[in-house]
Amino acid sequence: MKERTSNIKSDHGQLKPNKSSRVKDFLKGIWVELTQRVKWPTRKELLQYTIVVVIFVAFWALYIGVWDFLFAKGVELIVK
Repeated sequence: MKERTSNIKSDHGQLKPNKSSRVKDFLKGIWVELTQRVKWPTRKELLQYTIVVVIFVAFWALYIGVWDFLFAKGVELIVK
């Protein structure tokens, strides 16, 4: 990528790139990364991954909920 420079010199005597050109280059790099380098999942893969995540979260929510209920009942028995 071609860097634009301003008239401001760094400590080493080299010209610093313009702030707006640095932001533009950064955003351009993000776009290139997302469109050319990232391997996006297919619709089928995405559905499979989503189902796995939902099942995993539901399992742990149920597991923690059961333990919470049991501890609450245990504390309730101790307090009474």
